[in-house]
Amino acid sequence: MTSFEYFAKTCASIEQIPGSLEMTDVIAKLLKEVTIEELPVVTHFVMGSVFPAWSDRQMGVGNRLLYTALSKSSGVSEEEIENIIRKTGDIGETAVQALSSNPAGQSTFSAFTEEKPGMEIKEVYERFTHIADATGKRSQSTKIKNLQYLFNSATPIEARYLARLAIEQLRIGVGEGIVRDAISKAFDTDVAAVERAFMLTNDLGLVAVAACNGGNEEVQKLDIQACQNDAGTGNTQYPVSPE
Repeated sequence: MTSFEYFAKTCASIEQIPGSLEMTDVIAKLLKEVTIEELPVVTHFVMGSVFPAWSDRQMGVGNRLLYTALSKSSGVSEEEIENIIRKTGDIGETAVQALSSNPAGQSTFSAFTEEKPGMEIKEVYERFTHIADATGKRSQSTKIKNLQYLFNSATPIEARYLARLAIEQLRIGVGEGIVRDAISKAFDTDVAAVERAFMLTNDLGLVAVAACNGGNEEVQKLDIQACQNDAGTGNTQYPVSPE
C-alpha cells in the first residue's frame, strides 16, 4: 500500500513544475507505482476530487466546518485560523501553521518525533467516505471527528494536502487533460482511446484501472454501462469498513 505522505510529496513537486509535459511524466510515474486498488482514488485525488463526477457522494465540507476541525485539532481558535488564512490565502498552509502552533497540547505533528507508520491513501479515502456519508443530526459532528482524526495523524506535508482535498481545491494545476495523457503514458494506451472512454464513463479512475489491466483492449470495452455496473465496487471506490 502507498502512504499518503508519498502522494503529498508528489503533489508538492508538481506544484513546482511550470510545464504540463513534465507534470504528465510525474503523474504517470505515480499512477504506475500505486496498487490497482489505489489507482482510481489517486487518479481523482490528483485532480482535487475525492469521488468520480457521476457519484452521488459529496464531501459536504465548507470552510467553516474545516476551520472548526482545525481548531479542535490544534487548539488554535477559529478566529485565529481565519487570521492565518487571510495572510496565507491557502487553507493548506493555514492547516500547517495552525497544527504547528498546537497551544492546547494535542497530539499533532509532535506525535511524529518517534518513528511510526503514517497514513495510507486507503485510510484517507475511507475517512473521506465516512465524511461524505454522514447524514442527520450528528452529521456535522461526524465530519469534524473524522477530519480531526486525519489532522491529528498527519505530518505537516500531509496536512497541507488533506486540508485542500477536504474542500476539493488541491491547487496544483492538474486537470483532466494532463491526467488523460498520464494514463496513456503510464499504461502504453492510445490517448484517443483514453479520451473516448472518459467521455463515455465520466470517470478517469475507471479508465486508469482498465488501462492498467489491459491497455487499449480493456479501455475500448468501457462504456456508460460499465461505469454504472462498477458503482459502489472496489473498481471505482474502496469498500468502507464500519467505524
